[in-house]
Amino acid sequence: MIYISAFEHALITQNRNRNIAMRADGDDLVLSDYSDNEVHLERNKNILYAVNRQATMLDYNKELTQTVAKP
Repeated sequence: MIYISAFEHALITQNRNRNIAMRADGDDLVLSDYSDNEVHLERNKNILYAVNRQATMLDYNKELTQTVAKP
């Protein structure tokens, strides 16, 4: 489970929740859509999550995005 600040959550919502692909940038996470729109989530600033679970989160996200058709 992750906690995303209200501002970044609003950015994702304004993009119609298309920011579904997740990648790591150190301990930070970046959510992107398939049009190069990105939301940078900086650990302990606008996102809280267990870093020791990052690999699991990224693997799960990869599996999920393979089930979603690209626009």
